[in-house]
Amino acid sequence: MDKNHLRGIILKLQDCLSDNDRQRLHFFLGDTVPRQIRDDQTLNGTLRLMESLFDQDKINERDVTFLINTFNAIQCNDAVKILNEHMKRMQSNWLHKSTQSISPMIPSFIDQVIMDQEDKNSTQTFFHNQKKKNSSQNHKIINSNNTNINPLTITIDNKKILSSSSKQNQSFYISLITNKYFLLILLLFLIAFGILITLFFIKIKEINQLKNTGKVKDDLFGEQQRKNNQTVEKLNNRINEIENKKSIIIIKPGQKFGGTSGDDFNDSLLPDFTCHHLSAIGVYAHDDNIESYQFFYSLDNDNQLTIESQIHGNQDSKMITMFEFDKDEKIDSVEGQIINENIVSPNGTNLTISRITGLQFFSTKGRASLSYNGQLGQTFTENFDQYTLGYVTGKATHYINQLQFFWYPTDYKC
Repeated sequence: MDKNHLRGIILKLQDCLSDNDRQRLHFFLGDTVPRQIRDDQTLNGTLRLMESLFDQDKINERDVTFLINTFNAIQCNDAVKILNEHMKRMQSNWLHKSTQSISPMIPSFIDQVIMDQEDKNSTQTFFHNQKKKNSSQNHKIINSNNTNINPLTITIDNKKILSSSSKQNQSFYISLITNKYFLLILLLFLIAFGILITLFFIKIKEINQLKNTGKVKDDLFGEQQRKNNQTVEKLNNRINEIENKKSIIIIKPGQKFGGTSGDDFNDSLLPDFTCHHLSAIGVYAHDDNIESYQFFYSLDNDNQLTIESQIHGNQDSKMITMFEFDKDEKIDSVEGQIINENIVSPNGTNLTISRITGLQFFSTKGRASLSYNGQLGQTFTENFDQYTLGYVTGKATHYINQLQFFWYPTDYKC
């Protein structure tokens, strides 16, 4: 009956378990039950898990402590409450049955003692009466021969004898009743003492359970904290990736002007370059009047730390002019000339090459760098709404063969 009651309790527990509770329960008991049962987190899987605990004698109709600790650990308080009530009911039934099994024995034992004493007393009374009867007969014989003896004296003596015997029996019965109550009080005291001892050990057991539960909770908390830290780290990494992508997306590449010959250069790869923007231009010229350029970059909040590129073009050229923009000034438009020239290569092949010259830069304040007065070619212009010039890439040999400008949003802050 107790076993069926416990199975009914376990079926009742299923109504208290959410899907998350079942997942935590199967995970927590992963080392206790077979893998097939642990992975089946349905109602059927949970019932099979309970059956496995029965088979391993982890739980039985007398003790569900293991199950209480488990639900405590996964913080399923409703299930813990139901199981604790079941445990208290079982302990109360056990104490009641113990009292019932002992109580019938005591009155029977006392009655047996009384009967034994009565039998003993009856025997003594019988022999005493026989003795008195013989004595009475002797008195009658004497009375028949001696009329001076008053028969009432014997009657009175007999009454005295019977009176003494009655008092003795009365005292004996009073003593037995007193002893009976004394034994009953002693028994009740022993039962109360047993109950107190039992409750004491139950309390000790509950304290140990709380300690074990606290340890399990600490372990689970530590594991959860570790998982939370890993999640936070992943989120931070994701945020950094998004920020990096954002910084890549906001840079707008311009058109490539010029040809495809020459060596590549990229000013954004200069040492210490981060989000600098073009803030000054150096113009160089050689004896052949072909222009070369050098670009200077600075940060919004620090004009002192300026990064300068190499001279793009003839390295032996001499600087003829230098133009710098103000700290709060950005370049929002560029203009230049593309000159196509036919040359003969060393192997005799005719080639058409392009070179960039006549660069002029315009700022957000309406200022412009020095204009170009040399040979004219195909004019190009580039600007984008809500963007200012960031840095320059291209190709160069003894002059600049190609340029490409990269633009930052106007509201971009480094």
